[in-house]
Amino acid sequence: MKLIKPKENPSVPTPDHTDVTSQEIAGEMIGAKSCVVKLGLYQPGGSSIFHVHEKQEHVFYILEGALTLVDGNKNEITAHAGEALYVPAGEEHAAFNRTPEKIVYLAVTAPIP
Repeated sequence: MKLIKPKENPSVPTPDHTDVTSQEIAGEMIGAKSCVVKLGLYQPGGSSIFHVHEKQEHVFYILEGALTLVDGNKNEITAHAGEALYVPAGEEHAAFNRTPEKIVYLAVTAPIP
């Protein structure tokens, strides 16, 4: 067992994202072998590029704000605080904060990239 204090972990820019940062809760830093858990923040206007994770699934649980995901066919879905979004492995997607509020989310990725 380990006590994890995410606020002590560095908040780092998320690669291929604009105005998005995250702090690792579980992953390489603690020796997790099956998933990565991150606490993230999208600033107003924050976004990712369209991308694919061939072998990893994602779940985004929204703690504050509203996150919009767009798939490769331009279908959109928005989750608000208390809701979650699921992205299966191999699905092209991008994420956007289209609101004037920040988004705080918890992301779970499995298996570890």
